[in-house]
Amino acid sequence: MFRKALRLGTLMLVILFLLGSLPACKGPASSDEKDRWSSPTETSKQTEYSVIDEDRWSSPTETATEFSDIVDYSQLTVWSYSDEIKVMTRVFMDYNPYVEVEYVEFSSMDELYRQSVLAAANTYQCPDVIVMDSSFVEEFVSMDDLLMDISDLEQNSDALDIYPNIIEAGINDKTGELRAVPFQYTPGAVIYRRSLAREYFGTDDPNEIQEMMSDWEKYTGMAETVRVKSKGKSYMLSSVDELVLPFLNNRQLPWIVENKLTIDPKIEELTELSYTFGRNDYTAGLTPGWSEWLVGLTDDLTDGNGDKIQIFSYFVSSDDFLSVFSHAGNSLTDGDWACVPGPMAYSAGGTWIGIMNHAAMIEDAKEFVRFVALDETQLTDWATGVYTQDYLADLNSKFSMPEGSETFFQPAGDFVSSQKVVESIIPFFDDSEMSDFLGGQNFYEAFATAALNCPMDVIHSDNGRIQELFVEALHSYAYGDMSKEDMLQSFRDSVQAEYPEIAVE
Repeated sequence: MFRKALRLGTLMLVILFLLGSLPACKGPASSDEKDRWSSPTETSKQTEYSVIDEDRWSSPTETATEFSDIVDYSQLTVWSYSDEIKVMTRVFMDYNPYVEVEYVEFSSMDELYRQSVLAAANTYQCPDVIVMDSSFVEEFVSMDDLLMDISDLEQNSDALDIYPNIIEAGINDKTGELRAVPFQYTPGAVIYRRSLAREYFGTDDPNEIQEMMSDWEKYTGMAETVRVKSKGKSYMLSSVDELVLPFLNNRQLPWIVENKLTIDPKIEELTELSYTFGRNDYTAGLTPGWSEWLVGLTDDLTDGNGDKIQIFSYFVSSDDFLSVFSHAGNSLTDGDWACVPGPMAYSAGGTWIGIMNHAAMIEDAKEFVRFVALDETQLTDWATGVYTQDYLADLNSKFSMPEGSETFFQPAGDFVSSQKVVESIIPFFDDSEMSDFLGGQNFYEAFATAALNCPMDVIHSDNGRIQELFVEALHSYAYGDMSKEDMLQSFRDSVQAEYPEIAVE
């Protein structure tokens, strides 16, 4: 494909950016054009890789100025914010060598990606396929002219028994159309230290511990036991921040309803529980973030006097668990953990894939979506680590490997959206290193159990910045001297300052 490089000035000019720098848009291909590429006997074409990085667009004086006059209509264009789809793209092309794919990866899943998709939707920069995160999937699905109806793929999703609460996020409430299909699911659970469980509760058995923490009243009682029996040297949680996601993802109402700031009853419950945990020293009060969190996981945590302190439990999603294992799998606590559903079933979300309403390569796009999210073999291979670097290198012998190919692989353990696939591969993880980390407990089975109870009608998409403002205020209430009324007022004031168009009462 021939294109002239275009430039844009600032990220605020995102539409100019899209018109000038991303893959050329395609109108519907003519029959003559389709004849050029539709034969499965043609020589495979090389995938083009692009990475959109906001740091490249730094000059405020530059603007997009021109388009290429020559557009290749035979190319399936896929936009993503993570390298997972890059792996799947390479495998897809091995199965479909007559399809040329241009894969565009944004440097991170942030507002740039979301705004770029919206700005490109009705322009010559429109991609065929996009990947969606839980923070905006329902927003995209609800829009009138953004995503295509792919309800003809529902029979595939039914056959794979996609988890109901995650497939619901891809269905438009008004029309009932399926517009996005999940391939990844992230149920949440609690991991706890076996040695501390034996010391404070007389058992480390997951079934018994789950019964002890099956609701928030029981969990709070356990926190008091940990504090008393450890004489203040062990904590139930690292921070009240860990309580946020379970409650946030069990709400019925988002932060904004009819342009008005709304506080769901679950947020009220979270506020009170955080106060209890913060004021009673049930948490270590660690700074939010991976660094201190991981120190606690590896048993290297100390207090201000240099004395050792320990964390009894953590709330983790299936995705978090893989990160935990990769950092703490060879530490002193390896094998000293167990996993249970905990006091509240919740999901951290997932990853969806859909087709843009103005896509050109519709049939190829559907085949791509079907392969990524609704192919039993693909999902099984993805979750069980078949896509190693050697495997992909062998597939790609006829293609050029992308930049950064040294990390071009998919490790085992990702939790997929198909209950059928999940249940079929549980035995695969019986003797895995991840299960060894849990003292021999099958980690995949543990999260499969948690997934069965995740609530249905909850909020997936929401305003992340408002959530951040709430957590900042919550800290002042849980750990500081601020009253609940002052905390809520501080939160409202912060929202009003950043979003003057929103009604705040």
